[in-house]
This record gives sequence, structure tokens and C-alpha cells, in this order.
Amino acid sequence: MIVQDAGGAVASWVQRQIPSLVAETGFGPSVAFGVLRRGAPSGGCVFHGYYPASSKMEVTWVGRCTRGEARDLLRYPFGVMGVNLLWAAVLAENWRVIRMAGRLGFQRAAGEQRHYFGPERHAVILSMTRGEWLARHERVN
Repeated sequence: MIVQDAGGAVASWVQRQIPSLVAETGFGPSVAFGVLRRGAPSGGCVFHGYYPASSKMEVTWVGRCTRGEARDLLRYPFGVMGVNLLWAAVLAENWRVIRMAGRLGFQRAAGEQRHYFGPERHAVILSMTRGEWLARHERVN
């Protein structure tokens, strides 16, 4: 089950899963959604870093969800907000997330970003456009 964060609980849960990423500043203005299994958090995503002029937004995602749940979560930035570009920074060694993101339609937007998450903690930048999302996911509905 997907729930929209109504008081910061989901964003706080996501932050606790990856404190090194947002420990100093938090997410700032954001919208978060949680995925619940048997009443307990199984995953969550925070859409943040929205730049209206360039129509881009960042997503920070942790935990587990089904492909259908992921597709539903991506309706927020693309379907509701009308964002043109959604991007994420992923730990370069996290091949499972990189592979899952690829199955959803994300593509590598840049080469490896050295030391992005700190010393010897490199990132891969992934992105997807609204057009790519519409072509891949909205035809299913």
C-alpha cells in the first residue's frame, strides 16, 4: 500500500535509512510517499529539489516496492507535477538499484561521479524524461 507523507514521518524514515546523504540539510521542500507491508514501512521515496524553470526534480528512494508500486509513485512527478526530468544519484556499487531503475526506464545521465557521497563513495546519476515515462508506462493503463 502506498501512502502520502502527511507530517514528515516518511521523509524522516527515508533520511534515517541514508543519513549521510541529507544529514546536514534535510530534503528541503519535498513530497514523500511510503510503501507499507503489513503496516510497517517497506520503502519510501522523497521527491525534492524541484526547479520549476528547468522542470526537473530529484528523487531519493529507499527500500523495496513492486514494479507496479514504483510506476504508481512515478506518476507524482510526471503526471501530477508535470516535471520534464526526474533524476537520482545512486551509489555506484548498488547494482541492484541501478538495474531496477533501468527496468523502470531510467538511464545513465552521466559517467560515474567520483566521491559524490564522500571519500571513495562514488555515484551514478540516473534520469528519465516525462516523454520516456509516458511512452513506457502510460500505455499500460
